[in-house]
Amino acid sequence: MREGTRFFVLWAVVCSAAGFAVASMGRFGLNVVAFGLLYAALATSWSWLRAAGLLSLGHSAFFGAGALTQAWLVTSGRVSPWLALGASAAAGVLAALPLIPALRLRPASFGLATLSWAVLLKGLAGGVLAFGMEGFLLPSAPGFEGAALPVVATLAVLALASGFGYELFLRRPGGRAAAAIRQSPETTSSLGIDLVGERWRPLALSAAATALAGALYAHLTGSVETAVVFSPAFSILPLVLGMLGGALHPLGGLLGTLILYPVDELILRPALPHAHTMAYGLALFALLVFRPQGLLPARIPRIPASAAPPRAPRAPFALDVLGLTVRRNGAAVLTDVGFTVEPGEILRVLGPNGAGKTSLLLAIAGRIPAARGAILFGREPSPRGAAARARRGLGRTFQAPTPFPDWTVRENVAIAAERAGNLGGVDALLADLQLTALRDRPAGQLSVGEGKRLEIARVLALRPSVLLLDEPLAGLSPEASERVSGLIDDLRRKGTAVVWVEHGPAPGRLASQLLVLEGGLIRFRGSVEEWEAARHAPAS
Repeated sequence: MREGTRFFVLWAVVCSAAGFAVASMGRFGLNVVAFGLLYAALATSWSWLRAAGLLSLGHSAFFGAGALTQAWLVTSGRVSPWLALGASAAAGVLAALPLIPALRLRPASFGLATLSWAVLLKGLAGGVLAFGMEGFLLPSAPGFEGAALPVVATLAVLALASGFGYELFLRRPGGRAAAAIRQSPETTSSLGIDLVGERWRPLALSAAATALAGALYAHLTGSVETAVVFSPAFSILPLVLGMLGGALHPLGGLLGTLILYPVDELILRPALPHAHTMAYGLALFALLVFRPQGLLPARIPRIPASAAPPRAPRAPFALDVLGLTVRRNGAAVLTDVGFTVEPGEILRVLGPNGAGKTSLLLAIAGRIPAARGAILFGREPSPRGAAARARRGLGRTFQAPTPFPDWTVRENVAIAAERAGNLGGVDALLADLQLTALRDRPAGQLSVGEGKRLEIARVLALRPSVLLLDEPLAGLSPEASERVSGLIDDLRRKGTAVVWVEHGPAPGRLASQLLVLEGGLIRFRGSVEEWEAARHAPAS
């Protein structure tokens, strides 16, 4: 079923079910519909973070912030409920700001951070005299008395806007960047995509929508208690409903709510008033065991054939490494390493396992910090961080292929080309690396050799000014090795400075200069001829 058809069919079912509930149960049915829409909006807004590779266990922080702000403004400030809704959404965003530094964390760690923040915010709100633990009893306001029509209509708009906004987000470059982060944060950084820079938008939008839901909840219930609105239930409910329907699909939260909430509200709650929430625990357990992706498949953003306007390649620049010392776990893995690679040169870095070759590339790429020394791009200090250095013009490959597994081979190259304004060159790169026949295959299904060629295609699509290669020929056939070497040499002729790491003592035919490392120290630095003479010189 096409996405547009699925969208209209599911919302038609929701509207039909809502109409039947109101017609058959009257005021109680309207109340059920209102809370169903509330939970659908919560589940969809929670799913926004899953799209960016994050997991929230503390969405009650945003829900509680919105509910308390709405109740305080309407009760103490005598502000119109409509005007207070905007302030409540802003309160949700403000409640999310302290979590921005945690956006670099892995999903589980970020989840713990959100849980801790929700608990802390609950304690802080309970200690504020204006709020207190007793909370607020909201005054009567036209159209905002319980499940009044304006409240229900606003909840419907919020649920619809959350799902539609999710879909629009996935179609934009930011949505594609978020999907890339979810699949492989390390590879994403190598394309110049900053994790915090791309994740803060989904976080802010999710927090604002959740806070709006909390504000409307205040009017649905007519009262707000700090202990209730910051309850873990408002963190667990959206998680379960979103995961049930499929958190990586814009309609997942709506579908999960449509399936589970009526069963809970109309059957389990009357039959098991003190244990009805066990349905959510059982649903979550069953999901994790039998269908962790949810009922709807992940909505993977597609990379368009033409999106970003073409841009001229970056100007080449020299790479200078000055007195670089790197420590890992307290031990020096590189000590006082220095060299210069001018535009159009290839520096081959040789050495045995443990010599510090990969650590050198990681330090240049900004993945690990330098204890001492400097790295210059064009005789100027290099930017801080892997993504910033990639945006400046640095490209790198990985020793083991690290593609975006959900995307096709072509899309893996296109996401890099889109960043460089080079979408028109994608098909030529696939042909050059004999990947055309594999263009529609998911990259997660490639062999090691095919993955290596995809690594080269992806980094060449960036058109880098400085290229870092970590054993790019390992696992390739002689024919493929020759083809890859030719493409690297073509890039060198265009002015790219190349640092090429290989295992063992053989320098290969493409090298302007050699750097041989052993135990993190420079054993040799010079020309190929000087190295060959030193290797074959008789021992004295």
